[in-house]
Amino acid sequence: VFLVFLGIYFQSFSAFLSYFICVVFYIFLKKRYVLISIFTSLLVLLSLSFIRFLLNNEGTNASIAGKSVNSILIGSGRFSVYEKAIEAYSELGYILKIIGIGFMTERSALQKYDLAWSIDVHSSFLLSLLTGGAGGGLLYLIFITLPYLSKNKKSSLYNNFLIFHTMCVTYGFTSSYYLGRPSYLLLLSLLFSFVFLGSNKLLNKNQC
Repeated sequence: VFLVFLGIYFQSFSAFLSYFICVVFYIFLKKRYVLISIFTSLLVLLSLSFIRFLLNNEGTNASIAGKSVNSILIGSGRFSVYEKAIEAYSELGYILKIIGIGFMTERSALQKYDLAWSIDVHSSFLLSLLTGGAGGGLLYLIFITLPYLSKNKKSSLYNNFLIFHTMCVTYGFTSSYYLGRPSYLLLLSLLFSFVFLGSNKLLNKNQC
């Protein structure tokens, strides 16, 4: 519900994509494999139809949810920013490639490129890599992967946390608001983590 509201309010396709991925993941956790096959097939068909519509209307004035087809085909400018962010990282010296250029400095790094806009990198991984170097990129990958390796996956509360974590991570692939910089998603994630840890500790205490 939160992602649908976010998608409508900000006209964000990233939010809608994260929503569908969360639904698939939720069905997977419930072990309803037939349902997940149906839903995944439906998602693939919708995606292919959407891509076909975009390609057939390239160069026209057609729009979806207030965004032109031409804008969507270039990721609303994201693809150019991704390319330049990778280029900016590749041009760094060896030391800076390891430690990065510093937190919240990506805007100044992208200013030298001829971009339509360079507010941020719009990818939490690329942002972590550019500003935190290889170390930052590795820590980001560890952070998003570690929850799936936990032994608490049978817990209903933990499964809810995993669904929320999946939502944030998938949204962060095309946005800088999780973990790239302080944001409401990061605060909600930390709050959910503390709630789970507190509840899990209380549960273990009662079982002793």
